[in-house]
Amino acid sequence: MSREGEIAALGNQIKEEILRLDSSIEFRPGLDSEILRESFKQIRFNPPDEIIDLYSWHDGSYDIEILPGACYFPFATSLENHKRTNSIYGFLGKKKNFRFLSDFSDGGYGIAQPKHGSHVIQRCIHAPWEVGFDSLQRLLDFSLTCYKSDVFFFSDGSIEPDWDRYGELEDDRDPQKGG
Repeated sequence: MSREGEIAALGNQIKEEILRLDSSIEFRPGLDSEILRESFKQIRFNPPDEIIDLYSWHDGSYDIEILPGACYFPFATSLENHKRTNSIYGFLGKKKNFRFLSDFSDGGYGIAQPKHGSHVIQRCIHAPWEVGFDSLQRLLDFSLTCYKSDVFFFSDGSIEPDWDRYGELEDDRDPQKGG
C-alpha cells in the first residue's frame, strides 16, 4: 500500500469509529495536493508528505478529535493560525511549527520543521499532555487505539474523552520509541 493509501486507510478506520459514536458528524472533502503544496510554499514551510496526504483525505472538522482535546482543524484554520503564531513567535527564533490538531487555545499538536533531520509531530505549548510522535502514521495509529479502547464516548450530544482511560493508554505507550 502506498504511503498516501496508508494515511487514508487509517483515517477511514478512525472515521468509522467516530461515526459509530456519532453518525451526524460531517467530514469535509479532501483538498487537492497541489493546492496544499502551493499554500505551504507561500508560507515557506516544507511539510512531510503525510500532512499533504491527511488534508487530501479530508479537510478537518471542528467536530473531530483525533486525540482527546485535539481537534483536526480545517486547513484554512491551521494556515491562519500558523501565520498568526509565526508573526508573534517568529522573531523570537522559535521552531517553525504547523499546528493541525488544536484545543482552541495555543495547545495541540504540530509538525515541527527542524533545520536538519526529519519532521516530528510534537505537542505545542499549553496542551495538557506530554506526547510526541515521530510520524503522523504513528499518531493516527494511537488515535485508532484510543477509539477502539473506548477512550471516547457519546454524551449529551457530543463525543467526549475519558481522560483517565487516555492516561492509561498513554502510560502504556513507550515515548522512547517516538510513538
